[in-house]
Amino acid sequence: MIKHDSYTWYARIYPIFVVFSPIVFTCMVWFQPLPGFLTGILSSGIASILFAQLGRDQGKYKESKLFEIWGGNPAICMLRYRDSVLSPVTVKRIHEKLAGSVANTSVISQEEEKADIVKADAVYLSWIEWLRSVTRDQARFPLLFVENKNYGFRRNLWGMKPIGIGVSILSLAVAIIILYGEWKETGAILPIAFVSFIFSGLFVFLWIFWFTPAWVRVAGESYARRLLEAVERL
Repeated sequence: MIKHDSYTWYARIYPIFVVFSPIVFTCMVWFQPLPGFLTGILSSGIASILFAQLGRDQGKYKESKLFEIWGGNPAICMLRYRDSVLSPVTVKRIHEKLAGSVANTSVISQEEEKADIVKADAVYLSWIEWLRSVTRDQARFPLLFVENKNYGFRRNLWGMKPIGIGVSILSLAVAIIILYGEWKETGAILPIAFVSFIFSGLFVFLWIFWFTPAWVRVAGESYARRLLEAVERL
């Protein structure tokens, strides 16, 4: 089996498992020979590489839509005086540190930001890109790495929401059809079969009401906080 780093597993491959878990569980309940076959596919190196790419692509492709909903990249929003949840004093201190580290940039005041929002955001983006490039050491910034994985997982999972809803509804429909057939034939419902029905229904609920941009934003803002906190350690 191909070895992947923990970020790839957590943020790219695990979302694929979540998406298809309802139908896999249903198959395990009703079609006993399938689990071994499915396990073989999931454990193959080619499958893990493919899943890693699929899990990443959907999230990255739709990330711009998330930023549009949120009003911008969470880290950039925290660098703005007008949007930041941080105090103006803290924002100014971070600006000073970043401006002193990134070439061809200077501190932006509240007045300058207000006068030219586009220019200010361009500078903030430059700072964030630099900051990401110098905080890749997992041993030195362990909390940042954890929050990055959490954000990647939620973003990529949300990016596959249409697929997830479709798979969960399909799984629920299969469970209902087979449950009805079993009840009509024997007059009884196996407990494990009922569990498969509840499991699929739960995922339909989660996809529609829980896996939302707001849910992703919580992780995005936590990552942004850890990223900006790293400024103090550079």
